[in-house]
Amino acid sequence: MIWKADSYPVHICGSVHILHKKQKKLIERYENYLRSAEHIAFETDLTQSSLIDNTLLYYPSGIRIQNDIPNELYKKAKQLWDLYGIIGIEFDLLKPCTAATWMFLNYAEKRGYNEANGIDQALLTRAKKIDSKNLIQLEDINAPLRAFDTASKEEQIQYLETVTCKLKDQFRELETMIQCIIHSNIEWLRSYLENNLKLYPTLFNNLVIERNRNWLPKLLDVIKLNQPVLIVVGALHCVGTSGLPNLLLQKGIQFRLIED
Repeated sequence: MIWKADSYPVHICGSVHILHKKQKKLIERYENYLRSAEHIAFETDLTQSSLIDNTLLYYPSGIRIQNDIPNELYKKAKQLWDLYGIIGIEFDLLKPCTAATWMFLNYAEKRGYNEANGIDQALLTRAKKIDSKNLIQLEDINAPLRAFDTASKEEQIQYLETVTCKLKDQFRELETMIQCIIHSNIEWLRSYLENNLKLYPTLFNNLVIERNRNWLPKLLDVIKLNQPVLIVVGALHCVGTSGLPNLLLQKGIQFRLIED
């Protein structure tokens, strides 16, 4: 999924953060835009894992997830963690969103999907090998973690429950999302975002809508240089009334989805 600005040499790439290696042609599709861009904006630098704030992932000392979620959910989630959790990390120390996300990612990885193959990670790795590229981080690496952490407690528990009880359904949604990105199915992506905003209003507002707005000033600055720019962000950041193409349209910069 690529959007092109009408009046500036700017493209927006709608990415997905985890991908199967058999889908690498999706990455190759975007490489021409990477090569021609002088400035490349990513959500963050995914290689800076040493800068992650662990307080956003784990409970403070003395607090455990067992005392923070319903007992029945704890039993089910603990069983799932024993199957798909990270070896050497104790489930009880994790916050609900951390546990849910890591279980889902590990489940997906066992099926060949991982972050290293994700569009943004793959393009970032390629871009760093080219000295002439000006790489831009739209936010620090902890921004998406803060979005999870500042969601309401009820939504965090609900998110863990959804992953715990509907893990296979969640994985099938990931596969559908990837196909929709491949085939530029904007309507499905918009519907998916709207449904999740209803299910998790604070979480998805923090994770998608507010981050889009926070990125806007930096994006406007680089766009107005009038030099070739590639913006690489998750596909959900590109759809709906609060998606980046629409927010930029409100600032007078028209984008159109192109077939490539």
